[in-house]
Amino acid sequence: MKTIRIAIIATALLAIISIAPTTIPRAHADLGTEMWLNQAYVGTDPFFSATVNAYTPGSTATLNIPVTYTNPYGGAYIDVTGANLRMDWNGNYTNTGSVSSTNPLRIYQNSQGTIVLTFQVPDTNTASNYRTHSVTSFTVNYTTPASAGTKQFIGFVFSTFAVYSADQASGMSIAQQLGLLNTGFIGVPTLCGAFGTQSFKTEQGNALCQQALQQGNLGLAQYKSGNFANANTSFKSAQTYWNQALQAESSDAGTQSVATMTSGWGTLLLGIGGVLAGVGATVYAFKRPRGLSSAVSNPSASTSTLMPSK
Repeated sequence: MKTIRIAIIATALLAIISIAPTTIPRAHADLGTEMWLNQAYVGTDPFFSATVNAYTPGSTATLNIPVTYTNPYGGAYIDVTGANLRMDWNGNYTNTGSVSSTNPLRIYQNSQGTIVLTFQVPDTNTASNYRTHSVTSFTVNYTTPASAGTKQFIGFVFSTFAVYSADQASGMSIAQQLGLLNTGFIGVPTLCGAFGTQSFKTEQGNALCQQALQQGNLGLAQYKSGNFANANTSFKSAQTYWNQALQAESSDAGTQSVATMTSGWGTLLLGIGGVLAGVGATVYAFKRPRGLSSAVSNPSASTSTLMPSK
C-alpha cells in the first residue's frame, strides 16, 4: 500500500514538472489608455449620441498608445519592433517611422513606452459619416532576450472613431464654441442666461442673443436628423448673431458709461452748488446789519421818526 502511494506521488510530481515550462508566462506587455491626436472635433455628438474622435477625409489621424512591460518571466526588457492597426472599414495600417526592427522601442521591466501610429483618413464613401467606427485589432510585434524570434500580442482600443464631412466638422466646432452642446443639469443651452439672469445687459444685446439661440437650437435639431448641410448653415447664423450681440453690448456699454459719468458729474456739481448756497445764506444771516433788521420788523416806527414835527 505504501509503495502504491509513493508511486502516485512520484507520478504527480513528474506531471507537474513536465507542464511547468509551458505554464510559465512568456514576455508580455499591456496597452494603456489610447489617445487620438489632431482631431477635427472631439466631444459629444448629438447625431451619434456618443463621444467621438472625429477626423475629416484626407486628414492624418494620429494614435498614441502607451505600452507597459511588467512581466517578470520574460527577461529584463522587450524590444517593440512594429505595430498594426485594423479599422472596421477594412483599413489595415502599420506604424510608420516610430519603431522598426532596426529602430526598436526598448521597454524595461516596470517601465512604459509609447507607440505612435498615423494613417490618412479615407473618404466618406469608404468610411461612412453616418455611423461611428471602431478599431477591430491592434497588434504589437516585439522581441525579448528570454527567447528567440519575433512575438506578438493583441491589445484592444475602445474609443469611438468618426469620419466627418466638412459640414459636420464646421457645425460641431461652432456648436461647441457657443456652448450649445453643454446644457448642464437644466437640460437647455444657457447661451443667453439661466435662472432669470441674462448674459447681456442691454436690450439689443439680449435680443441678438435670443436670435443666436434660436438659430442654434434649429441647427441642433437639423443635425440630430442627419441634415448636416442645413445644420451648418444654422450654426453659422447663430455665430453671426452672437458676434453681433457682443458688439452691440460693447458699444452700448461704452455709451452708457459716458452718459453715466456725465450724469454723475452733473449731480455732483449741483450738489456742490446747493451746499455753497446754504453756506452763503447762513453767513449772511449772522452778519447782516442790525438797523436793517429793526426797520424791517417795525416799518411804521421808522416812518414816524422821519416825519418833521408840527
